[in-house]
Amino acid sequence: MAREIIDSVEKLEAELDRVRAAQREFATYTQEQVDKIFFAAAMAANKARIPLAKMAVGIIEAFIGGLLVLPVSLLFMGSGLHLVLTVETVLALVPLLLLIALASASLGLLVGTIVKPMEIAAMFPGFLMPLVFTGAIFFSWGALSSVPVFQVLVLLNPLVYANEALRYVTMPQLVSMPLYFSLLGLFISTVLMAGFGFRRFHHMASSQNGR
Repeated sequence: MAREIIDSVEKLEAELDRVRAAQREFATYTQEQVDKIFFAAAMAANKARIPLAKMAVGIIEAFIGGLLVLPVSLLFMGSGLHLVLTVETVLALVPLLLLIALASASLGLLVGTIVKPMEIAAMFPGFLMPLVFTGAIFFSWGALSSVPVFQVLVLLNPLVYANEALRYVTMPQLVSMPLYFSLLGLFISTVLMAGFGFRRFHHMASSQNGR
């Protein structure tokens, strides 16, 4: 059930009354019931610690990689990139890179639960190459307007939203996907990839523990 937005004093007071009622009910619980509640919460946190740790490492690696790629690109391709780097651009770029790093970590978690470590090399021709070549790296999403079917299909690729958002922030002189649309697509992709990744990771862990 969707939670109601609190936009008035009356709704806030009603919500506080609900909290107080829940507090009074919780005060009637026995110590055994309280222990069960906290045990369930601790087990849920413990269950998620490994995938969360993997995602944290992935976020750090992706963010550092993004910070390194930008100056290297400017060094070798500076005259051809036409980047607009101002204080405002940098302030917008940092949170954007963090969001892209989160999406990258979510994709890594999901792929890691699907592909075995010894099969990573086999992923390149069948997965990574199509992902890269349809990810709006070598073209802008708007350039596909002459091929509308393909323009819609590439929206399944989270790299499209990441690269279009970067293009919008660092190359405002170019026509790119609206920023709100890129951020929304990136957010939805991240939620879906992380959700399926966590579910598959827990399923794999439960299967291995059941052996």
